[in-house]
Amino acid sequence: MILTINGADVTALVASVSTSGSSKECARTLKAEIVQSPIDQNIPVVSVSVGDAVTFAEDGQNFVGTVRQVQRSTASDTVTVTAKDFGVYVVNNQISAKVKNATPAEAAAVLAGQYGVPVGRLEDVPFTFSRKWVGVSLYDAMMTGYALAAAENGLVYRMWFDGTSVNIGQHGADVAALLSEDENIMQAVYSEDIQNMISQVDIVDNDGNITQTVTGDTSYGITRQQIQDSKGEDAIAKAQEILQSKGLVRKGTIKNLGNSACTSGRAIIVHESFTGIFGLFYIVSDQHSWKNGIYTNSLTLSWEDTMDAKAAGEALSNSSGGKSSTKGSIDDWVSDFNKKYGG
Repeated sequence: MILTINGADVTALVASVSTSGSSKECARTLKAEIVQSPIDQNIPVVSVSVGDAVTFAEDGQNFVGTVRQVQRSTASDTVTVTAKDFGVYVVNNQISAKVKNATPAEAAAVLAGQYGVPVGRLEDVPFTFSRKWVGVSLYDAMMTGYALAAAENGLVYRMWFDGTSVNIGQHGADVAALLSEDENIMQAVYSEDIQNMISQVDIVDNDGNITQTVTGDTSYGITRQQIQDSKGEDAIAKAQEILQSKGLVRKGTIKNLGNSACTSGRAIIVHESFTGIFGLFYIVSDQHSWKNGIYTNSLTLSWEDTMDAKAAGEALSNSSGGKSSTKGSIDDWVSDFNKKYGG
């Protein structure tokens, strides 16, 4: 294990460390407990401040980011350090930009280049679009082409960072591991819930008359919701969205022996007979933990492959591509990081 903060190797003082991520966000998080003491003068003092560079490598996990929070207490013999990788800058920088007749990968590369974000792999998709963004996050803009393409091809895409480089690829395309009750599963939990289930949606007019009914899964009985048919709104689409969001809720979590490949956005195959978690699943959140020499994963599973990103901005018909009006701070930070730490 190697953990550095602002270029200093603090590995010998690490009490515990974890990395975590979610398919709902492109930035991964690192949390470390660093042994420090307000009394014991034999323990080396670690200088940690928000904004400091952090690198971590162990068991195939590689994290590069910046300190976002530091917590110290006289009642504790450790300092808690929380860091985020460079995805946080893509999410937190708002931009204004245009692209015309570009593929998702071309548009993402142009946007990344304008804001100084190094590019790793951007998946090619045979789809073109034109778009204008004003005051939207760099993440939303870069993912817009992929979200529009997904609406046509039914695939799911995600963004992640490898070091300081941004990557976009197909969600769930990689099967990370086979987890089995006889080999590497330490604990499995499964639950089903229909307490908030809606199985039928009635569309009513201004007088309360039912004009149309959209029916979902009624195998558990009929639970009905009514919505009003308003001009300018697609009531059927709204009804279908309600049925999808308020259906049977299934949750599965796995704790397993550590495997660096088990990260959000990837798929795994699980064989666990008691809970009935059996088959192919998508990892929607993950935590990798190292403590007392033991490496474990905690994974939250999904039965469906869903995409977090949505199309942002406005469609363009007769406009030319243009450059962004402002620059974010990530280009300066990445450049400075690479100069200091050889990224």
